[in-house]
Amino acid sequence: IIAIFLLFSLTACLETILLGAAGSGYLIARDKSLGDSLEDNKIHAKIVKDLVKYNKDGPFTNVNVFVYQGRVLLTGFTEQPQAMKDALEIIWKNPEVKEVINELADKKVKFSRLKDSYLANNIKTRLIRDQTVSALNINIRGFASQVYLIGSVDNQQQIRQAADLASRVRGVKLVVSHLRAS
Repeated sequence: IIAIFLLFSLTACLETILLGAAGSGYLIARDKSLGDSLEDNKIHAKIVKDLVKYNKDGPFTNVNVFVYQGRVLLTGFTEQPQAMKDALEIIWKNPEVKEVINELADKKVKFSRLKDSYLANNIKTRLIRDQTVSALNINIRGFASQVYLIGSVDNQQQIRQAADLASRVRGVKLVVSHLRAS
């Protein structure tokens, strides 16, 4: 029960929960340490808290925040140009943030959270099955049928392979890779 609680409290990532339950050792095998995960969760919580404080007029209602090794990925949209600038300023105030990857659209975008989640999970499953890509440290986020890959892999070939595999999933309109070779 404690292990399940820790798994749920350490990540909001559905595929991690599913893979953690299905494949023992998943979290242990990742390059990202427990300390890194806790630090990323701390950064995420602080950013979300600060954005919620600022969100009186709702400019961040459709902004998604994901943190991986201190790198902050923003997806979604805000129709207020000043809000986008304010979000970046708020995030950079956190001294633990190493990089901000701004993938926010500046106009309203039609999207389906269910479809985006389906696409991300479908890609993760394909990456795990692929023998040429180390999928353990690849995180996938979807928004409006666009897929964002963030994390680390062994080499440039795996970066290309992961992006190619993701682009072949039916329903994916665009793949944006923020993967790094370790």
